[in-house]
Amino acid sequence: MAAPTDILTDLRGPLLSAKDMFLSKLKDRQLADSFKLITMDDLCNTEKELELQIRGLKNARGSGRIEPLIKAHKEYGGVLETVVQAGPEILCLSWGPLKALLLVPSTEKQAYDMVVIMLGELGQSFPDFKPYETWFLQSEDLCRRLPVFFEDLLQVYAKSLRVFESRSTQR
Repeated sequence: MAAPTDILTDLRGPLLSAKDMFLSKLKDRQLADSFKLITMDDLCNTEKELELQIRGLKNARGSGRIEPLIKAHKEYGGVLETVVQAGPEILCLSWGPLKALLLVPSTEKQAYDMVVIMLGELGQSFPDFKPYETWFLQSEDLCRRLPVFFEDLLQVYAKSLRVFESRSTQR
């Protein structure tokens, strides 16, 4: 059973609004622009690249903590893709900020450790979306909650990126 078409249309608006709000909060215009133009192939490549980067960091202190977040991003992105029929213009913000957060502090070990810990805690608190995918397809009320979660996630990423942007300008 698929979610009614009018609900799908209603949900795309809040998702795109959350995306625009996130992009407007970024001080680094080059970073913001990197999230605007993306294809599904770019999205898949970013996902694979990020997973390889994390696997390569296995020896780094605490890097295994990020794996639950990667799993959660895959599940949430899958539900968005299935339920809302979200395209790359929305899904790019599921992976892009995560990648940016891992790259921004890479020159400073203490900052990188902070990011790993924060992302690990975020991954532990992510709900499991995949088991409830059929519920989302059957319930308008649940469907309406998907953009709220997306907006909250983007707010966490925006605040985190601002912290590291300000740290880099203080040097």
